[in-house]
Amino acid sequence: MTFQVILGVQASLDDIVTGSANYYYNSATYGDGICLSRAFIFTYLCKDGSRFTDKAKYQAISFINEFSNRDERLAQTVKGPNYEINGGGWRDRRPDIVGGCAVTGYQPIKFVEDDVSKNGTSKNENSLPILRYAEVLLNYAEAKAELGELSDADWAKTIGALRLRAGFGDKAGVTSSKPTSVDPYLQQVFYPDINDPVILEIRRERAIELVLEGFREMDLRRWKEGECFERVPILGLHVPTLNAQFKVNNDDTNDFYVTYDEYAAVPSYAQNKYVQVLPDSSPEQGLRLDENPDGGYDLRFVLAIKRKWYSDNRQYLDPIPPLVVRDYESRGYHIDQNPGW
Repeated sequence: MTFQVILGVQASLDDIVTGSANYYYNSATYGDGICLSRAFIFTYLCKDGSRFTDKAKYQAISFINEFSNRDERLAQTVKGPNYEINGGGWRDRRPDIVGGCAVTGYQPIKFVEDDVSKNGTSKNENSLPILRYAEVLLNYAEAKAELGELSDADWAKTIGALRLRAGFGDKAGVTSSKPTSVDPYLQQVFYPDINDPVILEIRRERAIELVLEGFREMDLRRWKEGECFERVPILGLHVPTLNAQFKVNNDDTNDFYVTYDEYAAVPSYAQNKYVQVLPDSSPEQGLRLDENPDGGYDLRFVLAIKRKWYSDNRQYLDPIPPLVVRDYESRGYHIDQNPGW
């Protein structure tokens, strides 16, 4: 089963219509260091439709193992343990925590060309979608569900079809019919005010299918779930041990050495794998470590300026630019500023 692009941009070097995904996601200076939180990675289901967060001690599962038997879109969205790139060495295959491109370890590869020659340029030649059929299916499923009219047949044609495409087996409550139970993890971390399992699963599917396509902020605003910006933590990958090398993929090279020590105190063999974490008492922006009750540690990124969602909900509307207000006033009209601004 394939899903078509309804409207897209066709790349062409001759016409100078190119992309910069490689450059953006693989450069700490050109890009914004965009990476995904493990809190979101946990929402990807297993291929049999079961929840990853229902597994015993799921938070202590290693980076290598957490990709096993998961929704295939996970390994198509971020660098996983089996990621390969043409012309790349072991540094290119691992998520770039060391260079600061992906401090959580979940580095995007969606829309990236798997060739290192593209990493330092804005000359990606892969065409990009503007409107995908998958978005149409998601829109339809959500609209019907919000109206209370989504049938099992509707589910199978929309969410079920997307999941079959992502490697799921055909199963009641997953692909062929609507779910009947609430996912406690998804509800607690992301949508605590939603008790409808169908709405929750549609939101899961929309976030996963459309990740990195520019929908998330507006979806959260539309659902009046702006508190997610403040509530959901920026979690990183699981660290099995401190002050020792460890692997995150299936090649022959160790990838990271996580420590509280300064660079000068790191053994020479680990200096190109050095990841420094800061104590919780530090006021600086950067990585911290949370001790995992099931063994090892978990990375967590702390922003110097915390994300804030104001209780007056002003962020559901953007402020009207002062220039616009003045322009209208000069023509004899008055515009009230949006509430809270």
